[in-house]
Amino acid sequence: MNNNNRSKLLQDLKDRLTVINNDRIAKNHYLSISLASLDSPEKIDEAKSILDKYGVLFITDAIPPAEVDIIKENLVESYNTMFGKDMHDLEVNRVEQIPVISKAGVLGNKGFAYLYKQPLAKNLTPTVKIGSFPVYIDHNPVYRKVNIETLLRNQQTLATILALTHYKHVMISQDSAKVSSNPKSKANPFTVPHLDSYNAETERYQVILTVDEHKTKLFYAPGTIDQEVKDLLIALQANKGLYTDDGFKTINHDVAEIIRPFMVAAPPLSLSFWKSGIIHAEYTSTLNPNPEGLYQPDPINAHNQFTNQLTIRLVVGTHIPTKLTENEQMQLAIMAEEGFITSRYINGPHKNIVLNKMHKGKTQYKHSRIQPQKEKDLVTATITKIEDINYVKQRFAQLDPLLQHLYGIPMPEINYPIELNRLISKPLHQQIPKKKIPLLKKKSPI
Repeated sequence: MNNNNRSKLLQDLKDRLTVINNDRIAKNHYLSISLASLDSPEKIDEAKSILDKYGVLFITDAIPPAEVDIIKENLVESYNTMFGKDMHDLEVNRVEQIPVISKAGVLGNKGFAYLYKQPLAKNLTPTVKIGSFPVYIDHNPVYRKVNIETLLRNQQTLATILALTHYKHVMISQDSAKVSSNPKSKANPFTVPHLDSYNAETERYQVILTVDEHKTKLFYAPGTIDQEVKDLLIALQANKGLYTDDGFKTINHDVAEIIRPFMVAAPPLSLSFWKSGIIHAEYTSTLNPNPEGLYQPDPINAHNQFTNQLTIRLVVGTHIPTKLTENEQMQLAIMAEEGFITSRYINGPHKNIVLNKMHKGKTQYKHSRIQPQKEKDLVTATITKIEDINYVKQRFAQLDPLLQHLYGIPMPEINYPIELNRLISKPLHQQIPKKKIPLLKKKSPI
């Protein structure tokens, strides 16, 4: 592609995004909605239409301020379970002490600072038999003890997530949490402009609960799922599989610079929803929000990093569990209850587990970590439990039905929590029938 053609495509991209943005504002299609205002099926349907049209939606005031301290405590506890005394001797007392980089070969992805352990060598990575195939697993209690536990404590927030994505058959996708204090600007680079493509079968919604976020914010580009925009991006990226192949796709710098002025971020204590294919990235934000209550990348300092910027984001996205048997779902659930999730870094032969794996990634370290003895013992005990299907069924039956639901085993609609029932439209046969007005009998002629 010559420079003239590329310049023309970039201008076309800018023009199209401008049209989408102006049209959205003219029609009062607000991307920012308070949790309290989503109090009926009609309001949920309106919010869904915004999410479907622009690919992005923000729910503000999603958790009370007091919840922040509870989340921080649970993050510290989970971190110490993974990295503390007798594991890697990297214990912390406060969430701000959780390191971005601790020791090469211990803490996971240093760039994104998600709480994953650096992988072991593939031949040393533990596997558990789920159904008929072995599945690689990671020791990571964050998914259960922080992400899901937060949703269970805040059921209006949980009900809103389910009502806006999937509520009948759903799984809170196995993911982790981002925690970063960014002590040095070079130690924790921004999340680069990118999009994530997910298979259509699982209908993945990415959802993040922003607990704490200072100048460094995660921004999203509304309208980048528009078909004209997608066609332009395919040409500019020279990638025909941009939206069809699963995975993380980095956006070229000149394209990202065209898109950046259109990007927005929510304030802390908000839920951010975005659909597969939406471009998102970290930048330094403006000091004050726009009239819609959303932040934009700083026009001058967007690329400048500031030190000591605490960031806490819980990944609480949903998808439809696909091609998994009920026993396999229960095994995954009890594995999570024991503090393990499927491996972020290694896929393995169980194709249906891989299909339902949303937290795929590659290590940024060149050397595998060493597994401490306490972790080896924990893994051995856990595998024994998970491979005993009778134990799994008994343990699963003891879980709260709502928790079972979040692990992918649907509960009867009659048992839905009050908060969820209030937000979903009832099928016609469940709606209260209108009273019939009796027909007046015709009077006999006198």
